[in-house]
Amino acid sequence: MKQKRGLDMLKMLMMFGVLPTLAVTIILTIVASSTASTEVESLTYEKLETANVAFNDYMKRVIAEEGDGMLTGEVKDYSYIDGFKNLNLELTLFGGPNGDTRMLTSLKDASGSRIEGTQASSGVISSVLGSGAHFSSDNIDIAGRKYYVDYLPLSIDGKTVGMTFVGETMDNVEKVEKETVMKLLLNRGSGGLYYHNYPVCLKDQEIQC
Repeated sequence: MKQKRGLDMLKMLMMFGVLPTLAVTIILTIVASSTASTEVESLTYEKLETANVAFNDYMKRVIAEEGDGMLTGEVKDYSYIDGFKNLNLELTLFGGPNGDTRMLTSLKDASGSRIEGTQASSGVISSVLGSGAHFSSDNIDIAGRKYYVDYLPLSIDGKTVGMTFVGETMDNVEKVEKETVMKLLLNRGSGGLYYHNYPVCLKDQEIQC
């Protein structure tokens, strides 16, 4: 009988030893998840805007030097926009008569075809083309996938002639969040946030960090 009580006491002591550790682990996981989500989202928007400013400036130079062939769809050169695939970014140039149509894009549908000839949403058109505003958001559906997005008006000689777009799938951003949480938990004693392979300093297609 004394032996059984001794074993029960040992189990209780072990439980009291495990529970605080488990509680700390749960708390750390919650804090790490919240921290990672906030930081990754913030850096995602920064990355998209930085890439879009570079894309917008590039298109202005191309139009000034070579004419508006890309805006009208007469010229198809994917070397620049497809060059951002290695950063998990999708780029689109909007043009056409009203500036709201995808004339050049790296975005593809389920069949693998570029979704050129399609229009931006009414909200984007109103904000960017109607008001000349910078538009960024998340959870935006494009060709059946959810994206973090960044749109800028493309203006030539003071006239808005189209838009530039940069986006990243929410799936990819969520993957980075999970990787960051794991790094935070594994390296929580090292101090600071480890942000995995997410460059935000871009110029033309080059990373300048």
